[in-house]
Amino acid sequence: MYRLESDPPRGSEGETSGGACSSAGSDPFNEVAKAILATLKKKGGRVEFSEIEKWADSTEVGKYTLRTVVNELIDAGKLKAPEGFYDSGEELEPPVPKVVELPRASERDMGRMKEYFREYWSVGMLRLFDDMSRSGMKDANVVLREMTEAGYVELTPSSVVNATEKLRKEGGSEKGITKGDSKLDLARF
Repeated sequence: MYRLESDPPRGSEGETSGGACSSAGSDPFNEVAKAILATLKKKGGRVEFSEIEKWADSTEVGKYTLRTVVNELIDAGKLKAPEGFYDSGEELEPPVPKVVELPRASERDMGRMKEYFREYWSVGMLRLFDDMSRSGMKDANVVLREMTEAGYVELTPSSVVNATEKLRKEGGSEKGITKGDSKLDLARF
């Protein structure tokens, strides 16, 4: 549960609170952002902003905090405001989107990236983004996120993206990965 800044700190006497979120040691804005994204996923990825406001009221997230976090998510490309913003006439308040939605990759781009990983099953992120940009893909990051969430690829700590067995089997073959494949033979010298 989220607390307001004006609430007294929780914990033992003399202990201070780290912010608006009751989770110790975490950034309250990041916690609110994660909760907003999770709420949107539960609701199908697209909702009117008034629904997010109702959620915020029930979790004690303030109006200004909510608007600020939502606008930061939009600026970062993690949310979209496809129908634009209400014109409040008040420039001090963060703008209020009419509708918010999670960015979705097109089926065409998903198919293109799947084919890419069937051919090149282990690729560095920089190379991946460069190749996808050259192929005309506008937002490879959104596609990669969806591919990761769907279990088609996995990201290693060293920023290498690997195709998973799920993707290899979906294509009807395990091209580029089976024993005796020329790519593996080249790696063995």
